[in-house]
Amino acid sequence: MSRRIQHALIMAAGRGKRMGPLTDVVPKPMAPLRGTTLIAHEIANLRRQVPHIHITVGWKKAMLAEHVIHEGASSVLNTEGQSNSWWIFHTLMKYV
Repeated sequence: MSRRIQHALIMAAGRGKRMGPLTDVVPKPMAPLRGTTLIAHEIANLRRQVPHIHITVGWKKAMLAEHVIHEGASSVLNTEGQSNSWWIFHTLMKYV
C-alpha cells in the first residue's frame, strides 16, 4: 500500500526584487498568471493530490495571507525576518 502525501509547503515569503516594480505593489506570488495568480495556480495544482497546503509569507504578508487563505491554503506561516529555510521546515514539522 502506498502512502499518500498529506502536506505540502510553498515557500512564498521572498521579496521578489527582480520583478520590481510589480512587487512594489503586490508580493511576487500574487503576480498575474492566466487570469489568476502564480500562487493560486500552484495551490489549485497541488490541491488535486495533497490535502494540506501550508504557505510561508513575509513580504506584504497580510495581503498574501488573505489571498492564500481565500485560495484554500490550510495554514500560513509568517517567516518575516527568518532567513533560514531549515528553520521554516523544522517549525512546520512540529505541527504536522
